[in-house]
Amino acid sequence: MSLRGFLPALVLVVTMSAPHAAFAATTTVAAGAKFHALMNHTLDSGTAQVGQRFTMQVVAPYPNGDASTWAGSTISAHVIHVQHASQGRKAELGFTFDKITLRTGRSASLSANLVSVEEKHSSNLGHIAVNAAAGMVVGNILGKWLGTNAGGALGAVGGALYGVNMKTNFSIGAGSKIDLQLAAPLTITRP
Repeated sequence: MSLRGFLPALVLVVTMSAPHAAFAATTTVAAGAKFHALMNHTLDSGTAQVGQRFTMQVVAPYPNGDASTWAGSTISAHVIHVQHASQGRKAELGFTFDKITLRTGRSASLSANLVSVEEKHSSNLGHIAVNAAAGMVVGNILGKWLGTNAGGALGAVGGALYGVNMKTNFSIGAGSKIDLQLAAPLTITRP
């Protein structure tokens, strides 16, 4: 066989034996595009810890209407800030999105910002009632000691105000909807 006949045959063999990844398509979603997801776990501001990891499932509507790429994808995230609720201090929970993984196992880093999240807040009406009753008892005792009958009423108001100032924690339950918006373009290789 001459060198001229050997070279095209060699190129054909190398091309056919190249891994399929070299021919895999990529999908790019522009910055500003929105992803919609549902939480896989419950995240509670009263028990969450910085560094805690959690995931969510991507749901329709999909970016660019591309269900074949995004359906069944998972977004991974972790907690970066926690402030538990207390007297006069609202609960806060901050997290960042790490990566998105397609159902095929391919993944890419994700730079996105939170747009909205479904939160469930607990009620502190019982706490307010207990504080109002305790304030009324203490106010009544002090009022009798000072020689007035208004102590109970003033104590009840003071206790209720103290109870109202006690902030409550919130949770993002499993199945809660989360919307996020890409801060940078997202490119992922798909088979």
